[in-house]
Amino acid sequence: MEPDRELSSLKRLSKEVPLEGVVKLVAEHYEMSLENLLRRSRRYATERKIVIYISKVMSKEKNSSIGKYFGIGPQAVTNVLTAMESRIKGSDDLKKEIDALKCIM
Repeated sequence: MEPDRELSSLKRLSKEVPLEGVVKLVAEHYEMSLENLLRRSRRYATERKIVIYISKVMSKEKNSSIGKYFGIGPQAVTNVLTAMESRIKGSDDLKKEIDALKCIM
């Protein structure tokens, strides 16, 4: 198979989950209400960053759409994604948690 066609096949295999579905599943995983997960609060900052990261990865939405959903700007979404990628590289536990959340999608 040609490399370009192979890449297209892989993209079709990746599962795309609606943004609302991602948020709902992560809220259930952390046993939180949707309101708490969507609210800007220091108490839930880590869970909120995780759901923003997973929303980008699993929903394939643009940063502007994700930002609008969470009440933040597209640059703030980019900042969260960059920070989470750094944290994931430095923490095996966080990487396992993110992978587990992706699997339940």
